[in-house]
Amino acid sequence: MEAIAIFNSKNNALAAWDALRICIEHNRPLPDGISDFFKEIAAALLGWANEKPKDARSLIPNLILGIRYQDGGDSIFDNYRLTLRDRALLKRLDAEMIQRLDRPNPETMTAIYDRISRETNISAAELKRLFEETDREDGDFSIRALKKAVKDFRSQSSGQMPVELGRNDAQSQASAAKTHFEKPNLKESPTDFEGFLLNIKKS
Repeated sequence: MEAIAIFNSKNNALAAWDALRICIEHNRPLPDGISDFFKEIAAALLGWANEKPKDARSLIPNLILGIRYQDGGDSIFDNYRLTLRDRALLKRLDAEMIQRLDRPNPETMTAIYDRISRETNISAAELKRLFEETDREDGDFSIRALKKAVKDFRSQSSGQMPVELGRNDAQSQASAAKTHFEKPNLKESPTDFEGFLLNIKKS
């Protein structure tokens, strides 16, 4: 669930509220980290009911937004909106970059940034910065690592398969490339090599 990932990485309380909404809508239990957040809110509210502090009402907004120890709190809404935007952009960029690995004459990265910039009204420089920063953080699951794995696989498989990654032998390709990575919940028999690579990227 995207909201949980955002809460864990950004500690943005709106993500916790989003996760609560989703869990209620789908009749699912709250994950421990999210439930702990709401337990703290409930405990504080009930504690105020007993203690009757004079400024209880003024404390509530900061409490439910998880910014009790910060000055102000207006930016939490912009932060969540921008985080959702950036995650959507990264999914798009990851998909575009992975598709480059499976094409004989791929579109350049600069061209990809320029095209998505025109479609989203976000500068190509900002898109490049966002992608490269995240890709560095991804380490073994970065596009650079995936590119190296594909290159190594092609090199080791010379004479046994075409230079291009064929769709008909996707399962054996995925099995070979999978040895380069350790990540749970991978599909055992992917039908599409691009889909396999996307699966080993962080969701």
